[in-house]
Amino acid sequence: MRRSAKAIAALILIALSAAMDLVYADMLYVPEAYPSVQAAMEAAKPGDVLELAAGTYAGPVRITKPVTLRAAVPAGVVLTAVPEAAAVLEVAEGITVHLA
Repeated sequence: MRRSAKAIAALILIALSAAMDLVYADMLYVPEAYPSVQAAMEAAKPGDVLELAAGTYAGPVRITKPVTLRAAVPAGVVLTAVPEAAAVLEVAEGITVHLA
């Protein structure tokens, strides 16, 4: 009985720790703080929000962790692929992209 109580307490602590990471997600501003979407992606932690100022940004952007990409101005952000790129977004295995 005592072991199961310790196991439950450990699981609760792990869940709270994960929830705290989401609560304390950082905002990463492009291009104010990061020169490119990819630079912000590389600096981001899972759960962070990358906010893009209105403008056009060169891809490809490699999405390798669960983050939120958000336009500061609705319909004000364009991602383009450079001529040699095969895609604008390259998404790592296990990552899901939702377009709104």
